[in-house]
Amino acid sequence: MYLQIKVPFFEQYDRLTMTNICKQLKQKVYDRGEVIIQKGVNSDCMYVVLIGEAGVYEKEDELLTKLTENRTIGERALRVDEITKYTVVAHKVSVCLSLQRLDFQKQVFHLEHELRIDRFNYFSKLPITQGMEMNEVSDLIGFFITNHYAPTEVIYEIGSKPDMMYIVRKGVLAVFCNVELEEENRYPKS
Repeated sequence: MYLQIKVPFFEQYDRLTMTNICKQLKQKVYDRGEVIIQKGVNSDCMYVVLIGEAGVYEKEDELLTKLTENRTIGERALRVDEITKYTVVAHKVSVCLSLQRLDFQKQVFHLEHELRIDRFNYFSKLPITQGMEMNEVSDLIGFFITNHYAPTEVIYEIGSKPDMMYIVRKGVLAVFCNVELEEENRYPKS
């Protein structure tokens, strides 16, 4: 299945679940400059960029990141009822698939319970949760979302304002930082 192989968000689901999800997907073409997701509205669906490119903006002229083919937009809307924090605009003619929250939940409800147990077991072993009560760990998990990143995708840009904490569960990260060197001795300054 194309989506399960190419779109990291879907790799966690089995073949039957993916078949059922695919039946619920709707395709839409967005022209260059057309808004896909508007900041400040209550979104109830996610999108997959099949062809094209979209930009994520916090403010009208402040590009946060570019989303290219096989990237998802708004997957948090499938699980949480909240106001969108960003505007997503097609940078060129783009073909997207959309998936409504209710359609998604019908297909994965039985898997969600297993995922919650798995997340609880994982989080309860982290150093930051040692000494916490079970209900505190469970409450903490509610603040985290799972994101899947493509190889070479930038997760955090040096100098940008951090708005979240990351816990790497699976995969490898390359971390780059600026280091100033003393010209004379060539050692890092603090």
